[in-house]
Amino acid sequence: MTKNKLIYFRNVIYGLSKDYGFRADLYRSTEVTDYHSGKIVKTRLKYRINKAVFLPSQLFRDFGYASLLASLNTNVQVGGLLDVSQRLVLISKKELPRGFVISKSDYFVFNHSRYNIDKYDEMEGTNYWFLQIKKTSGEPVWEVHQHRIRQKLEFSEEIQ
Repeated sequence: MTKNKLIYFRNVIYGLSKDYGFRADLYRSTEVTDYHSGKIVKTRLKYRINKAVFLPSQLFRDFGYASLLASLNTNVQVGGLLDVSQRLVLISKKELPRGFVISKSDYFVFNHSRYNIDKYDEMEGTNYWFLQIKKTSGEPVWEVHQHRIRQKLEFSEEIQ
C-alpha cells in the first residue's frame, strides 16, 4: 500500500474509534500441572483495552450437534439451537503488550458478557488486529474484578 492510503485508513479507524470505541478486557487462560501433588493450577491474565472498536452485533441462531451421537443410526435428534451474537472488533496493537499474539483460546469480556474469538487476523501494513467474536448465552463469564479502596489513615503518636 502507498503511504497516502495508510494515512487515510488510519483516519478511518480513528473515526470508527470515536463512534464505536469502548473499553473491554482480553483474557488469556493458562493451566499448569503440579506433578508432585497432581493439582492443576488455572490462571487468567487480564489485559485492559481502553479503545477497541466494537462494530454493531449481528444476532443469529446456530445449530450445534454431537458428532458421536450423530454417527449412530438412531432416530434420536442430537444437538441444540444456540442464540449467538457476533461482532467484529478492531484492536490497536498499542493497546496490548509488545509482541503479544492473540490466540483462539483467548476471550473478551465486554459489558459483563463473554465473547469467544471465532476468527482473528493481523491487518497487513497497519498495527491492528481484526477479530470476529461470538457471544453464546449461558456461558460463564469468569470476569476478574479489580477494585481500589481509598481511605484516610490517621496516625497518632503518644509518649507515656
